[in-house]
Amino acid sequence: PRPVWLVILGCFPTVFNWYGLYKFNVEEELYYYELERTGRVTTCGGYGTLVPFIYGVFIGLPLLQLDIPGGQFILEAAVIWLLLGQINQYRRVNELCQEARLVLELEGDGRMLYEWWAALPPPFNVLVALRSIYFLSEYWRVVRGELPATDYIAEDIFPSVGEKRRFTVKEFLREPSRWYWFTKNLQFPIPPYLQDDDDRFEPRNY
Repeated sequence: PRPVWLVILGCFPTVFNWYGLYKFNVEEELYYYELERTGRVTTCGGYGTLVPFIYGVFIGLPLLQLDIPGGQFILEAAVIWLLLGQINQYRRVNELCQEARLVLELEGDGRMLYEWWAALPPPFNVLVALRSIYFLSEYWRVVRGELPATDYIAEDIFPSVGEKRRFTVKEFLREPSRWYWFTKNLQFPIPPYLQDDDDRFEPRNY
């Protein structure tokens, strides 16, 4: 398992090259794990996901800089390809979480991610990526029979990452207890556009 703290720790010193390696390894693992269990695959693996993206960037970016027709199209196609791969990865993580729902004590049907959050701006695309890292690590821990270990980044510093239920954008925005460790007791009035039908515009305690 690769906990959230380890992925984050490796990203900054390597200018996010570590995350690229993580992404490659995760896609490869999901590819061969699904192939072994079902005899079919619904992912492209590490090579199928990252090689087209890398080629698209290395070809499209120079063409775009030189103002050669087709450069922007190639670059945008590469980004879209990576985005679709990320959405598909979240789908696979949701499936695995559903399998281990009882062991991991997940709420609801076990799906922890909204796949389409990958297409949202920060912080939502970052949040869903971190939740994917966390719950996939937890799944591999169960598969390998390893004992639980506290991931302080996901469970304490950023409580929303390790929360064992799937929450909406509105729920995240109106509940500061999910944001950081220092906002757990924050109070603020909820704007009307973030309220549910039974919410009132008044401070809430968390």
